Amino acid sequence: MTIAITDIAPGTFTYSPVDMDLTLNQAMAPNTVSPGGGAVTSWEIEPDVPNGLNFGSSNGTIWGTPTVLQTSPITYTVWANNSGGSSSTTVTITIIDDAAVISYSLNEIVATLGVPISPHSNPTNTGGAVETWEISPDPGPHFQFNTANGIISGTPGALLTRTQYTIYANNSGGSAVANVHVTVNDVAPSITYSEASLTLVVNTGMTPLPVINSGGTIVSCSDSPTLPTGLSLSNTCEITGTPTVTTTNISYTITATNTGGTDSTTIFMVVQSNAGTLTISPIHTEGSVNSTISDITMTYNHAVSSYGWSSGVSNISSVLSGNLQTGDGSHWLGIDSGEQGEMAVVFARNDTGATTHDLALRYLWNGVWTESLIDNGIDTGQHPSVAIDRHGALHIAYVDLHNGELRYATNASGSWVLSTLGVASVTGGGRGTAIVVHPITDAVHIVTTINENTYRDLQYHTNQGGSWVNETITNTSRDEGNDPSMVMDGDGNLYVAYYCNVGCNDLRMSSRINGVWQNETIAGVANLYNTNTNHYNIGTTPEMAIDSQGTLHIVSQFQHNQMKRMYLHSGTPGNWFENRNLSSEKAHWPAIAVDSNDAVHIAYHIGANKHLKYLTNASGSWIAPVLLDVYGGWGSVMEIDANDDIFIAHSAPANNAIHLTTVKGSGQGLTAIPVFDIAPPLPDGLTMNWRTGTISGTPTEEHVNSTHTVTVTALGFTTTATFTLYITGAPGSIAYADISGTHLTPITSQYPTFTNSSTSGEITSWETDPMLPTGLNIGSTNGTIWGTPTVIIAGGVYVIWANNSVGSASTTVNITINAQAPGSFNYNPMDMDLTLNQAMTPNTVSPGGGAVISWEIEPDVPNGLNFGSSNGTIWGTPTVLQTSPVTYTIWANNSGGSSSTTVTITINDEVPTLSYPSSPYTIVRGYDMTDITQ
Repeated sequence: MTIAITDIAPGTFTYSPVDMDLTLNQAMAPNTVSPGGGAVTSWEIEPDVPNGLNFGSSNGTIWGTPTVLQTSPITYTVWANNSGGSSSTTVTITIIDDAAVISYSLNEIVATLGVPISPHSNPTNTGGAVETWEISPDPGPHFQFNTANGIISGTPGALLTRTQYTIYANNSGGSAVANVHVTVNDVAPSITYSEASLTLVVNTGMTPLPVINSGGTIVSCSDSPTLPTGLSLSNTCEITGTPTVTTTNISYTITATNTGGTDSTTIFMVVQSNAGTLTISPIHTEGSVNSTISDITMTYNHAVSSYGWSSGVSNISSVLSGNLQTGDGSHWLGIDSGEQGEMAVVFARNDTGATTHDLALRYLWNGVWTESLIDNGIDTGQHPSVAIDRHGALHIAYVDLHNGELRYATNASGSWVLSTLGVASVTGGGRGTAIVVHPITDAVHIVTTINENTYRDLQYHTNQGGSWVNETITNTSRDEGNDPSMVMDGDGNLYVAYYCNVGCNDLRMSSRINGVWQNETIAGVANLYNTNTNHYNIGTTPEMAIDSQGTLHIVSQFQHNQMKRMYLHSGTPGNWFENRNLSSEKAHWPAIAVDSNDAVHIAYHIGANKHLKYLTNASGSWIAPVLLDVYGGWGSVMEIDANDDIFIAHSAPANNAIHLTTVKGSGQGLTAIPVFDIAPPLPDGLTMNWRTGTISGTPTEEHVNSTHTVTVTALGFTTTATFTLYITGAPGSIAYADISGTHLTPITSQYPTFTNSSTSGEITSWETDPMLPTGLNIGSTNGTIWGTPTVIIAGGVYVIWANNSVGSASTTVNITINAQAPGSFNYNPMDMDLTLNQAMTPNTVSPGGGAVISWEIEPDVPNGLNFGSSNGTIWGTPTVLQTSPVTYTIWANNSGGSSSTTVTITINDEVPTLSYPSSPYTIVRGYDMTDITQ
């Protein structure tokens, strides 16, 4: 028998840990076991341990450094064997990688919107290999995160404030975490303005000036120095507002800021009290009635910046009114616009049928159209025309067909006033009236068709002189009164285009130049076109416009051989250019207008397809006609507003409607076309050209020395300046003191005195009637009477005239020229002793000085004596005694005065003659004597 003695089988055993979680390339702690039971003679493991690990076949120990990954646990069976048997257990081995250890050296990323991130932000890994990359939160459009390598790159597509992103580097060993902060700033602004400088007007709103930004979105904006008071700077750097103070020209720095940085630009601004500079030369003018003044000229420079033009309309047609039944689609519309953006369309409104009409008004104010009836007569309002004056008042001319009258309506007084001006007769489809209002004087000018004889004529009406007057302006022997269209130039001259239908078939024009009408043929006569036909038939339905240079533009229809082409004639009276190539279509009711750049705009109706078309030369050459409205264009009228947008009113008969078609302006911006006005009004005879401001003419009335204010309006802005004007008339009243002089003695010069009014004119010459006494003169420049009279005048009356070119003033003066006063004289003898009854020797005198014309003595000489009243001689034989001397005063007189002297006269008796007889006598003393007698 065989006896086998075996060992005790190994006891049970387990590894610790049973689940072995190892790390790649890291030495593990040996995992040993000590089974109980019999001694183990061999060890086995199934399957083999991963590379880098060892299994102790002598002791069952598992040890080593794993060199391969084994991220999923694998179960290994380990047997402990001896002759007695085996004992087994299991372990699991998982070998994971070394966890990553990552960092980003560029962990504060500041990127720019739209700019590639550079350099890229790359991770650094000092740990185990990363199997996957993750980021939180999602970067979205802000940047790109490469999940293959953890690189941050890309071109940011959105702004981002500083945000923390967590990046995970994953492998079987776990996840490593790194934080990166990302900011995406905008591109720094890059700004400029369309205007390098702005000139603004105080208390006038500026056109908003937006910034031009080619960089990132602007977040905030600042200015240095602060913008002028009243202006604002928005967060987007737009400049707006109304400046309220004037400033000098200052450079302002505007700085735009966003997350990407800042950018600055400069703009110069000046705030003026006026929109421009207006220079008047001379600033004082003095003239006289009936004498032509030297021109007063104006120079205007528009300084306000004009920028940012944008159209106020769309290219569209709409129904303006649905109450129009035109019958034959004639010119039954009128249109005009005003300085405040207002617009008026007048038409013959009809609500029930085509037989009766009212005058209706469609009025645009503040962007809103309203409709009203102005005249609701039986059949009125036909063939209307309208003008808006400088104050915004409306003036409408129209035909009352029921009564055959020209009517005029205006609201200039604040309410509507309707007047009948005269007769009117319009038959067929034509424009029957035309109206213009003078921009300065507000004088109204109207032309209308009349038919008071065989043919239709044009009659002109005006209230220019203060009351309405009229006259016929066309050739009454021909049918010339068709389709008038009228414009006014800067000097107030009128131009009326019309069609001559019978006896001519021509485009004609009547011009009122300086108040005098003259007529001419513009086109149509055969010899202008080298044709043998009598008339070339040009000019039906004409319409006229005038540009800022005074060039007239007349569009009309050419009907020769029914071609019905549209012709344009441009020029001035007597000098025309004809354009035949505007359209190859049959064009009806052409309408024309001129914008601020003097570009011409034309609209017309196509007969074949009923379309409304439009063309312009705004680009420098004529464009091909473009379609505006698929049904319309009958009786078109056109107006261009202050913004250079085009408005065309026209009718659509089948729709009983008025269409309004708007066309955006050319986009060239606005050109300042100044319009001059003056206050107070100029005296009669002087006129102002409202285009140039020039004042000229011959005043026909006096005008006190006055300050006139000239106002220039351009692009809605006003500028003012002043000058003084003084127009004198006839001289003022004159007067002289009476003149009393002495023959051959210079008189005291006599100066006239003046009583002048505020307009008394300068005296240019003096006259007298009759001529002044010989030796006296009147000053030719000052009216002084002076000189030495050589004749004696005993009180003459003379008329003195002070003259100038306007008239005369007169007065009378009394002139007396006396002789020289007699000289002193004495009688010889002065004491006259006379004897009674004895003749005296004549006592004579010869005074010097002026000739004596009379002599006087006081008292009278004694009886018997004489006093010569013609020569002063005293002579005679005294017959009375005057034994005591008496003094006599003698005067020698003439017109110059008197000279006097005195004499004494004594008259004694005769001396007695004595004789005694017997003489001599002896007388004895003491004795009485006998008387002795003769």
